[in-house]
Amino acid sequence: MEVDSLMKILVLNAGSSSQKSCLYRIPDANLPSDPPEPEWQAHVDWTGSRDRAVMRVAAGGREAERRFPVESRAQILREMLGTLIGGETAVLERLTEINLVGHRVVHGGPDYSQPVPVTDEVRRAIAAFGDLAPAHNPAQLEGISGMVAVLDGLDVLVFTAGVGGNAPSVRERACAGFEYLGLSLDKKRNELPCADNDIATPDSAVRVLVIHTEEDWAIARECWHYQYVSTRREKGLDR
Repeated sequence: MEVDSLMKILVLNAGSSSQKSCLYRIPDANLPSDPPEPEWQAHVDWTGSRDRAVMRVAAGGREAERRFPVESRAQILREMLGTLIGGETAVLERLTEINLVGHRVVHGGPDYSQPVPVTDEVRRAIAAFGDLAPAHNPAQLEGISGMVAVLDGLDVLVFTAGVGGNAPSVRERACAGFEYLGLSLDKKRNELPCADNDIATPDSAVRVLVIHTEEDWAIARECWHYQYVSTRREKGLDR
């Protein structure tokens, strides 16, 4: 079977003091009746120590173990997924080769008992039913958010022009919709005059920039480009 015909699915399971993950390669057209062996699997545990974790990784008969300080769930995921693409347990060249990511959630309430795409509404439901699974739902929501950040769901959020550049309340409401990506807004910096500045907190996984733009020049530049391209086409220089 050709490698390209196999779907790469990453499975995650976040616990209150652990993070498990495994990678499957599954045929695009035919789902096996019996579960195949994962191509790669990892387990990070910090049960005995809140500030230090033990990571064990296995892939293709190779095993590795490492200890590192615990800073955040996103940092743990970065350390863990780094072994997918680097070192003796690497099985991928880049994380963007992953086709799908699935995450176990203990309690989704009455509306979510089957697999669904993760949306803002789903995240709110997971958070709302955290009291029913306090040791799991919060950690799993954190794991989902960290995973999006690790897989480069959003690098930079940019505000510009009249509203974006001059309305702190608009920026704050917009940023609230991206907190699940690890975005953390510095509310004090947001309230200050902040053209050409980064208003995210130092530990934010997403940078938040307020950029002053020369809108008149931008329009003129686009007009020039349009005319330049049109003229070249009229002269038969571009086909």
